[in-house]
Amino acid sequence: DLRYIAYGSSGLGGIHIYDSNTKTATKIEEAHKLLGASDLKFSSDGKYLISGSFDGELAAWDVESKKKIRSFKGSVGPIAGLNINFDNGFLASGTMGSTVAESDYAVNVWDINEETAKCKLLGHQLTVNCVAFNKKNRLVFSGSRDGTLKVWSIDSCKEIMSCISIG
Repeated sequence: DLRYIAYGSSGLGGIHIYDSNTKTATKIEEAHKLLGASDLKFSSDGKYLISGSFDGELAAWDVESKKKIRSFKGSVGPIAGLNINFDNGFLASGTMGSTVAESDYAVNVWDINEETAKCKLLGHQLTVNCVAFNKKNRLVFSGSRDGTLKVWSIDSCKEIMSCISIG
């Protein structure tokens, strides 16, 4: 369903949601005011929007009311990418890191239903650009600017495999 399109940037501040039925865009004023949204994902039913920010905040928004319904704490550093698995109830984000420590290049996994941090997965040496889920096996995949693809178990919070890009 392409009723809604969400966009945001550091220059715009906040998140804007365009409604293709009414042909109007509405700004969520309270969303990521300082540094803007770095990644946005709609739920499969289009009712919710998950946002990651350059300031490290992850939040869930009700698309109709434009209200924040949940905040996910525990990420250190700006969010580079995020993904959500509603089937298994997990949210994952990859961080850009900061000047604090190299351990900021992490994949963070949250249990959506429990609203708790499940895992902080360390092993990348640079920004974690993307994360994806394998729904069947409860795995999360992460890709990094360091040229590695890692596979992690959500159950054990451990790395299962790492692939290195050659060339």
